Amino acid sequence: MSKVLRPDAENIDGGFMKYDLETLGTNSRMTTLKNLARHRNCRAGGGFTARLFAAGILLSVGLMGCGSSMQSTQNPSQPDSKTSQDGPPTENPGTDYTKQPVPASVDVTSFISQGSYDKVQVVELDPLRKDLILRLPLGLNQFIVLASGELPNLPGITFATEILPSGQARLSIRIPLKYVLRGVKNLESKKLPNGDPLPGVSSGELPGLALALDSSRKVQMSLYLGADFVGIFVESPFDPVVGLAFPIKNAKGNKYVGLFSMIPAKHEPDFQGGFFISYQLPPEISAVLDKYVFPK
Repeated sequence: MSKVLRPDAENIDGGFMKYDLETLGTNSRMTTLKNLARHRNCRAGGGFTARLFAAGILLSVGLMGCGSSMQSTQNPSQPDSKTSQDGPPTENPGTDYTKQPVPASVDVTSFISQGSYDKVQVVELDPLRKDLILRLPLGLNQFIVLASGELPNLPGITFATEILPSGQARLSIRIPLKYVLRGVKNLESKKLPNGDPLPGVSSGELPGLALALDSSRKVQMSLYLGADFVGIFVESPFDPVVGLAFPIKNAKGNKYVGLFSMIPAKHEPDFQGGFFISYQLPPEISAVLDKYVFPK
């Protein structure tokens, strides 16, 4: 409650009344100053009124400014709404990311580096269907026929052979991310069909299966799946002769993510040779993709 002072004899000291102006509200201060002006005007003449009233206005405004400044100082922890809104966005813990497409910032695009297939793209991501797509170059291969199908033991994995305008053949395989991120457990671990260890795999083998790409069974494909790892081998009726391996790198060219290998034929056991491609999903990308595939 504001303190109200009256201009009585006890408040007069040498012609001036004593008022505690800081304890009064703004309206009370102005009223008090007017009373003081009228009182002083009676004793000292009317000219004093204007001077005292002007001084009172300055004093009142000054006190109001101090009050506002003090209030701001006393609440330093109060957040600034604009600063908060302009800050980095935070993820909503309750969001179900499995119902959203993978963001464009998650880039798995990769290319062969060096060799005759230098800069050929071999890996990409379908953000809507959440499939990893691998494309294995098969060269000028007259034995590759147009074929497509789905793997019987792994629903959702599809493949198709293509003949490009240049005459080059390639195999494209589409793999749902759930198989890539967690691997598979219902397949027997296998090496290359010739018995050699899988290139770039420390254990030399991974869960895999083999199937014919066409009804003539002239061309066999083997698929290998481990956690964050995919490998594909396709037999070739012609012998690559020399075993060569070229690195596969990410789009920026600063990270090794796989191998493209030519596997020469072996006569014991009877093995025709072929082409092998592998892709290792980087752990930082795997961690992001996981929440877009598997519900928490």
